[in-house]
Amino acid sequence: MSKAEAFSEADSVFPDGGRSVRQGLRQILIDQRYRSLRDYGTFEIIEEEIEGTLPDLIVKDAMMGGDEAMALAN
Repeated sequence: MSKAEAFSEADSVFPDGGRSVRQGLRQILIDQRYRSLRDYGTFEIIEEEIEGTLPDLIVKDAMMGGDEAMALAN
């Protein structure tokens, strides 16, 4: 499997309170050949959506605070 194929198949989620930030990050990831992208305004929504199926990649803004991303991985 090539690197590009791996990225295109990775299940990726990213939360951020700002819609424009999410749109920018989405475009950056698309430019890097990621295809399975889900963006959310809060971690609470992510917790409801994934229900036991962890994504391959979680991109978290350090300014959001808290340890929610680490809690999801446990």
